[in-house]
Amino acid sequence: EGYLLDDTPQTVEVLSGKTVTVEFRNQSMGGVLVKKVDAVTGKPLSDVEFMVTNTDGSLIGNSNGKFVTDSSGCFTITDVTPGTTIVVRESRAREGYLLDNTPQTAVIQSGKTITLEFRNQPKGALVIVKRDAETKQPLQGAEFKIITSNGAYADAQGGSVSSNGIYITDQDGQIILTDLEPDTYVVTETKAPGGYELDELPQTVVVNANDTQTLY
Repeated sequence: EGYLLDDTPQTVEVLSGKTVTVEFRNQSMGGVLVKKVDAVTGKPLSDVEFMVTNTDGSLIGNSNGKFVTDSSGCFTITDVTPGTTIVVRESRAREGYLLDNTPQTAVIQSGKTITLEFRNQPKGALVIVKRDAETKQPLQGAEFKIITSNGAYADAQGGSVSSNGIYITDQDGQIILTDLEPDTYVVTETKAPGGYELDELPQTVVVNANDTQTLY
């Protein structure tokens, strides 16, 4: 185990009264260590799924080519034949991060474990703040419609989105949308709190990876 089979036969002539030595050499297998980290903080990211194949598309391992990072943000593939080119591609990102599906390759070397490091960018966030124009007190119950640049309804972890992309300010006068894909977002007030005029002029904001934007 851990070595490459050398099945090339050797032939020896045994002579009377002599001992002949035949030597077989086994080449040790190699491996790959895959690390997944936060691109900003460098902290390890667990529960990230990868697909691993060789260059002809054959799946590696016993789980249809799938490997998942552990609590240390890593997984290891062992006992791979030297000279094999391994192709590693992220297939599922951890919640709150952008998928990085650019593959990395490694040529396996005898007796060595090659390290591949993948970095995930955190998704962005958007904070909408609604206040009284004079007193600056937060206003609860203001309703906003939030859509992306292509007109799709904005959906985000931490928000309570309805089927038509509506969010409502909380007791602090805020709507907080996290885990947003980088995009341009259009925010329009659709219903003002009781006793206030509707401000129906849309605002546009660009949210990037690892970026928090605030609209007032």
